Amino acid sequence: MKIIIVNGKGGSGKDTFEEYFRDVAELCENTVYKTSMVRAVKGIAQMCGWQGGKDDKDRKFLSDLKMLLDDYNDFAFESVVNDILRADKEHYDYIFIDAREPRDIDRLKDMSLNCYTVLITRKETTNKVYGNDADDCVFDYNYDYVIPNNSTLDELKDSAKTLFEIIDSKEELIPSE
Repeated sequence: MKIIIVNGKGGSGKDTFEEYFRDVAELCENTVYKTSMVRAVKGIAQMCGWQGGKDDKDRKFLSDLKMLLDDYNDFAFESVVNDILRADKEHYDYIFIDAREPRDIDRLKDMSLNCYTVLITRKETTNKVYGNDADDCVFDYNYDYVIPNNSTLDELKDSAKTLFEIIDSKEELIPSE
């Protein structure tokens, strides 16, 4: 299984890029699982009244809640580890993990030799300040691949296809005992 960690500011096109990658992968008979460092945090946020919004206040609430849970019991990371184990058990070929904080990205990379980091950029969001560390610090990491999303959806689709071809061609590494 190959792990692809995706990051980018809100509105950069991460979900759309992942959908295009999934489409190409599935055409080549690969299975793709998707999760996020805030997937489980969102469940708790909903119990607190969060209704799935994506405005700056909602983003800050999710970022702050994740940080609190991280400090308390590493909730978000442990939830993603369980997702990885589930995807591996079910023999998925690829797993997408949306992750923002460099600490989380490094910890995820340490778990697998077959892990790649991808940053999706978009001119409209590059200088936008969201008021939370999760969105505002996405450029504080050295990614394996940077995908600019400044043109058409067809170009983004081509970028997803190209990245699939690159990663798919890499031999899966197995850790030595």
